[in-house]
Amino acid sequence: MTVLSVSGQSVQITDLTTEYQKNPIGIDAAAPRLSWKLKSDVRNVMQTSYIIRVGTGSLSLLTGKLAIRCAV
Repeated sequence: MTVLSVSGQSVQITDLTTEYQKNPIGIDAAAPRLSWKLKSDVRNVMQTSYIIRVGTGSLSLLTGKLAIRCAV
């Protein structure tokens, strides 16, 4: 679980999954589906962008910052 501070409020990232699995081993997908949930005590907290880092050890690949288009 990752805890972030946004505008002085605590936001937690929970329930991380890849291809609908919590701890997958050997994903065989060219474009795997990633998902997560945000948890906060504050109402109406929204995620507007994300950065995904993939790697092992000291090697990592930064995909870049992606904007999110939401419909609530």
